[in-house]
Amino acid sequence: MFAQPWAWLGLAGLAVPIAIHMLARHQAVHTLFPSLRFIDVTDVTFIKRQRLTDIPLLLIRLAVVAVAVAAMAGPRWLAASAVGRATVMAVVVDGSAGVVGGEAMTMARSAAATASSSTVVEAPSLASGIESAVAWLSTQTGARELVIVSDFQRGSLDAAAIAMVPSGVGVRFTPVPRAPTTLPPGFELRGDRSRMTWPVATATSSLPLTVKAGADQARADAMLSAVASLVMTSSADASARRATLLFPGAPDRAAMVAAARAIDQPWMFAVAQPLLNDPHTRGHVDVRAANAELIVMVDNDPGSPLSAGIASTVLTSLVQPLAWSEFEPEAIAPEQLRQWERAPSDAPSANEREPQGRWLWLIVIGLLGIETWMRRERRVAAAAEEAHARVA
Repeated sequence: MFAQPWAWLGLAGLAVPIAIHMLARHQAVHTLFPSLRFIDVTDVTFIKRQRLTDIPLLLIRLAVVAVAVAAMAGPRWLAASAVGRATVMAVVVDGSAGVVGGEAMTMARSAAATASSSTVVEAPSLASGIESAVAWLSTQTGARELVIVSDFQRGSLDAAAIAMVPSGVGVRFTPVPRAPTTLPPGFELRGDRSRMTWPVATATSSLPLTVKAGADQARADAMLSAVASLVMTSSADASARRATLLFPGAPDRAAMVAAARAIDQPWMFAVAQPLLNDPHTRGHVDVRAANAELIVMVDNDPGSPLSAGIASTVLTSLVQPLAWSEFEPEAIAPEQLRQWERAPSDAPSANEREPQGRWLWLIVIGLLGIETWMRRERRVAAAAEEAHARVA
């Protein structure tokens, strides 16, 4: 394989050294005679002979031209043949909540065990997982294959994601069963169509977040209900982490503040970090801990958009929100998956794709050195022969 195959036209330059050797002027051999009286007079016939001389020097010059042309063509040397290379595999596991995680990972490890070299990538979205897998496969050589393990809900994979996979990499799909997902309040399915109705009267008693606002409790509950209707969580999500929002009107706010301590759990820091990093909220909140519960003191009206944003940030940090795509009832058609599948083919790595002409240029430099030495030796020999003839 060559990066610039048109450079081989430069082999026509091989005619130049041959022409130089054929057109070179040859010195006549001088022979001294003591007398010309005994040499008969004859008609002189001029014969012009065209024959190559200094064949070793000519061969070196031809080699210089040929190797230089090969270097300009930019050869790519493969490390191994297609037959000798081992198969490498990257397995992308759909990490979304709708996939049965244990079974998906088992199938992924089973598929990876059939390859000589493999990696398993678990990603929240198939697009990000494919991107990571392709980056790893680009560093590998031989027959490469991408295996995707997912429930393939409609919308989880599209042609743009498949287009990220290079043409030399095979693609294979392994479907897994979908985990049952309870529909959120206000969400209904009608055949292959869905509909969401707002506002939704969401029950807040099962949430890991509570609000206390005293006289404004009704407004605080309505705010929390509205926030909960926008945060889709699995009904099976039973988290031991809990938090309470204390508004200025909370009757026991002073007592809870007095009994609170500094946060000391990793999950508490994870919940508090987005609140304290946001310039709009960090001046209105104070985060404490009390009895393994996170206390967020809010200095704002419970019905304000700012309070709703604080409640949404805390709630999404406490639970694992589900993407709306997890409620998609349909899966990608098997016919479409078969169209995207393709067999792996051997392909060179990124290093093998780089032209290796620099090594040929080193050979050219070496041949030029040999050619220079041969020309010097030829001149020295010619001078010595001429000096010997003069002495004789």
